[in-house]
Amino acid sequence: MPRRALCTSIAVALLAASAGAASPVRAGEPISPPMTTVTAMAASEITDGPVGMAHDDRYVAVQLRVGTVRVVDTRDGTVTADVPTPDGRSCRPVAVRAPSVLVRCAPAGAVETFDRRDEHLLLSIATRTFTPIPGDGGSGALFLDALGARWIEGTDAVGTAWVDRRTGAVRRGRSWDHGGEVDRDLDDPALRRVPTRDEHVSSVRCGRRGECLELHIGNRARRLGRVTRGYSTYQPGRYVSWWNGASARAYDRRTDRSYVWRFPAPAPRGITVQHTAYGALFVRTTATEYPGSGTLLFSRWRR
Repeated sequence: MPRRALCTSIAVALLAASAGAASPVRAGEPISPPMTTVTAMAASEITDGPVGMAHDDRYVAVQLRVGTVRVVDTRDGTVTADVPTPDGRSCRPVAVRAPSVLVRCAPAGAVETFDRRDEHLLLSIATRTFTPIPGDGGSGALFLDALGARWIEGTDAVGTAWVDRRTGAVRRGRSWDHGGEVDRDLDDPALRRVPTRDEHVSSVRCGRRGECLELHIGNRARRLGRVTRGYSTYQPGRYVSWWNGASARAYDRRTDRSYVWRFPAPAPRGITVQHTAYGALFVRTTATEYPGSGTLLFSRWRR
């Protein structure tokens, strides 16, 4: 049964060129897969602030400043679609469930308002078209952030809500149902309950001024390594990614393997990353003046 990935976007500072080729792997050492360039991005394409990205097990949707959502297929590391947004609006991807991308769009000429003036839309990867969500469920009153084949999940001041993609009907739950004790199968018309994993990551103090990342599973905790500013991306049951200085790192729970991508000096200035079943996709800025130009980079997991 497909399960959505609960994750947070990472944004840390980068100014640097691409990582080099993979080095030989010794026992116990992190794997260093090479990066390949998917596409260059002009300064006019890069959104202000952290780049909005969302993913499922295959596709990554990237927010561009020029009123475009870019969809990358990580199975082959290529751009599948560059889709202009309605009226050139700023639309941030918030969830992917192929063949659809859920985006939150600001009014024309504005950035996200995080209120009723925003609108949620569904982007079809196949037809490259945006469609509204039926009823009032797509309004900015709800903060939708999880997408299934039948339901869309989100929250508001009252609690958790689920929007039926076909009818627009809204079902409501308790305030603590969202991402906590109760989970729902968003593919199931009956929206049945499903077991949840007691898993999360957190940053803790280590050393005099440092922070380290810990993976918590039930009552157990595993320290993964030092982290820059506490930024990380977590996918329950599989990958954890984090940053430390000029390097990006990941841990694969399923194979107990660690990965590292090193960026040459000067120190990184701005980068965003999402990982799928096929690899990690990076958006990096490469100029000293933000936002500068940038590059989409892809690195395939080495099994």
